Amino acid sequence: MTTTIPDNSPTNDAALLEETLEMVAERCEDLTPAVYRRFFTQCPPASGLFTIIDPDTPPMGCGQMLFEIISLLRDSAADKSYVPGYMQQIANEHLALQVNEQQLYTDFLNALNDTLAALMDDDWSPAHEQAWRRQITRLVSYLPQTDQ
Repeated sequence: MTTTIPDNSPTNDAALLEETLEMVAERCEDLTPAVYRRFFTQCPPASGLFTIIDPDTPPMGCGQMLFEIISLLRDSAADKSYVPGYMQQIANEHLALQVNEQQLYTDFLNALNDTLAALMDDDWSPAHEQAWRRQITRLVSYLPQTDQ
């Protein structure tokens, strides 16, 4: 049963994100495979950016990338000042890997959101959805604008 914070304002996003992660941790030992499976299904060209050895296992480094993005979402919700610059740095580093479309970041973050919602099932509330969507929109807004 969810113990969601009653106020659905952006100021409670950090608490809602934390609550989501705690509930998901009780249901799923490692959400990395589920997130990347959904990401590659929803965005097939993205799988070509990774070296996939075993289709049932996320490529090397994916767990670390997921950890970083979740940390950035949490820190964004907590208004940590480093987040915009760090997101720009990540995007610039990914340019060398041919990741130059903002849509790939959006697709990945949507796959994360959808995976969390599926894992929480009936405990996923409109407040959770709105909190995650606000922070996803916020992170994407920090990415450098490209002409791609």
